[in-house]
Parts: sequence; structure tokens; C-alpha cells
Amino acid sequence: MALVLCEGEVEEIGDIYINDELLTGSKYAPYVTIDKKLGTDSQSASSTLTAAPSWKSTDKLSGIAYLGIRLTFNQDVFSSIPTINAVVKGRKVYDPRTSTTAYSSNPALCLRDYLTNTRYGKGLDSSLIDDTAFSAAANACDTDVTNYDGSGQTVKRFSCNAVINTDQNLFNNVKLFLSGMQGMMPYQDGTYSLVIEDDYASTFDFDTNNIISGFQIKGADKGSKYNKVTAKFINPSANWQADAVIWPEADSTDYATFLSEDNNKPLEKEIDLNTVNNYYQARNIAKTLCLASRKAGIQISFTATSDALKCSVGDIVTVTHPTPAWSSKEFRVLSLSINYDSTVNITLAEHNPTVYPWVSDQQEPESFASNLPDPLTVEAPVLTVSDEVRVHNEEAVSFLIANVSTTDEFAERFEVQSSLEGETEFVTMGQAGGGQSAQVNIEDG
Repeated sequence: MALVLCEGEVEEIGDIYINDELLTGSKYAPYVTIDKKLGTDSQSASSTLTAAPSWKSTDKLSGIAYLGIRLTFNQDVFSSIPTINAVVKGRKVYDPRTSTTAYSSNPALCLRDYLTNTRYGKGLDSSLIDDTAFSAAANACDTDVTNYDGSGQTVKRFSCNAVINTDQNLFNNVKLFLSGMQGMMPYQDGTYSLVIEDDYASTFDFDTNNIISGFQIKGADKGSKYNKVTAKFINPSANWQADAVIWPEADSTDYATFLSEDNNKPLEKEIDLNTVNNYYQARNIAKTLCLASRKAGIQISFTATSDALKCSVGDIVTVTHPTPAWSSKEFRVLSLSINYDSTVNITLAEHNPTVYPWVSDQQEPESFASNLPDPLTVEAPVLTVSDEVRVHNEEAVSFLIANVSTTDEFAERFEVQSSLEGETEFVTMGQAGGGQSAQVNIEDG
């Protein structure tokens, strides 16, 4: 069979799993033949599949990464067609920083590829992409941070390891990319930009000289304020199964403090990080979301002079105004819109630099994945055989005695069979959960 993985060309098709078991060295290995096709437009047909009469040399699946698979049936190995999975290093993407195309898990570069790709993405012309902003965002994602204190190991601040499904609409897929890198993608001056939320220097000051209306101030409400955030992600350490990380942990000082501030009422948020497969990245995204909901919950709107057009969405600005008694209070620009009289409606969100620093105070706990043995792999039992003469119906009769024992917790019953030496036809001596089986009237020797 042909198992299609994704659009090509991909960098590498690595480990193969059969029924969640690594193929290499497994019981399946002698019965599985796999031909890996990386999805180049010029690839040849799979030699594994052309052995089948229906698959021709012209069946190349150009541009498609797939596995050509042949399974040899063995009733002791396969109870049905198995589930087959592959670990894939994915698409090769263009990097405007180096003007090269290569494999990368940088989410900014992956988003750019999706926006510009004409085969499965939006197909935007590259002139509509602000490559200066995308390059800066890519550098922010590539920042090396310590995974946990004392480890001596680093991890990228953000990575993208996702299956992007083209059944989903463009808007939802872009949101999927952005959620895994705390990104904003404003459209301004005719181009798409990208900003990674972080602490940046202020670029503009709002005060009574350029604010020409009253304020609309919206504070944090119970629905957008959290004292615990759970982030779900796919964890390679748990055999690529779904996992979750919580910040702050239930036994932590932070959680006790937040709960007390919220009148002991749990305010919990659960998020799906479909592009993240790293515990430390997931934990820090959960931490940032939790702290931002508590420390940066204010939004304000007002009308400003045309000077506000010097700002861009995502910029950090300050507001100084006597009404709310703010002096150079920092905000992030959420939206800008121009009125007919050249004034600008602007919406800002409170910015607090303390929510962004990376936390590295905890090592990833050991996986909770089951370590039970494979129930389909049974240890060989211990078999001892003897014969004896017994009186049966007033005659001396030879009995064959088979004693079976096992230490395997999964072994429940045994079937004991015997045959004459040198012959292939067996007769059943009985089935039992271990212990002794006997066969009467056996031949000497």
C-alpha cells in the first residue's frame, strides 16, 4: 500500500512506528518492507509498489511525500492491517535572512511559506510580505534559552512542529501558526507583517497633545483572567502521544497567591498548542498567557491626531494622561483606523514586561506513558516431560506427562500437543492454565 504523508519536498522521513512500536528491531521488522519517498517533483515510482500489478512506473506521486509499503502476513505477528506512523522532518522553506530554502522548524518561516505557497497555501506574492519584519520575528523565535536550570542544554524559544491540514480555512491555519509563537500578523501599508509578543522599547508617546478624545477603558473580567493555564501538546518523550503542562503548578506559591487574590475561586484556561511538541516551550506559553491575563488586562480606546500613524500594530507605546493618572504607562498597539478627518482611532492593550521572561525553574517530569510489557509478546513457558507406567483397568499403561509453568503475567492458558518422533502430525493433550497434562497409551521410545 501507499501511505501518503504530506506535500513534498520534505527533509527526511525518519523512524517508522508499527502499532506504536518502533519498527527497527521489533517483531514486525522481518515482515515489513518500506520505501521512503520525500516528495520531490522529479521522484521515480516506488520500487516496492511497482511489484504490484496495479502500480506502474508512471505512478510517481510527484510532489507527494509517502511510504511505499509491503507487509508479509504472519498470523503470529499481525492480527489485522497495522497502524503505521512516521516521524517526518517536514517542508523545506524559504528564509529571507539568508535567501536560501532548507528545512526549518522556525514558525515565522513556516508561516511565510504557507502564505506564499501557490500549491497549498494562500499564494501571496512575496512583494506583499514584509520580509524585514518576518526576519526579525524569525530571529526572536530562534533565540536559545535554557530548558531548565543546571541542565546545560538549550531549546529554541519557539518552534513549529505541526500538521497543517488544508481542509481547514486559511484564517484558522494562520491562527494555528500564530498561537505557537505568541505572534501578531498585522496588515499595514499594503504588506503583511509579523510581530512576536515580547518586551520592546517604546516607539511613540501619547499625551494630551495628541489624544483628542475621552478614554474608553476596559478592565480584565473573570472570563479573561486566569489563575491556572493548561497547555496541551504532542510530546515525543511520551511516544508522540498527547500530553499537557500546567502553569502554575497546583502546589506552587504562585498558584496559592493567585487563588487568594481571586477569592479562592479557580479561574482555569485550557489551550491546544498544535504546533508545539516541547514541554518547556508549552510551559512558557502557558505561563505568559496566565501572567498577561492578570498583569496586562486593561484595554483602552481613544481618538488621536494623525501623528498616531507613525505607530504600527504590535508596537509598544506609552500613555501619559492626568485623567487615569498615568505617566509613561506602556501599552501595545492592537488596532489603528483612519477617520475621514485624518484623525486616528486607536486601541491599545496594557503591556507588562514581567510576563515575558523565560522560566527555567523546573525539569520536565518523566513521562507517565505506560511501561507495562507488550501483552502480545509472551515469554516462553518452562516445559518438563516424563513418562510413567500406571495401572489402568487392571492393565499397566504408559502415560506421557507434561508439566508446564510460567512467570509471564499475561499467559493464562496453554495448549499441550505431542507427536510421534519423526512425524509432523500432532495430537492435543489438553488445554489448561498451567500444571500437568497427560496422554495415555504412548508407544515405548
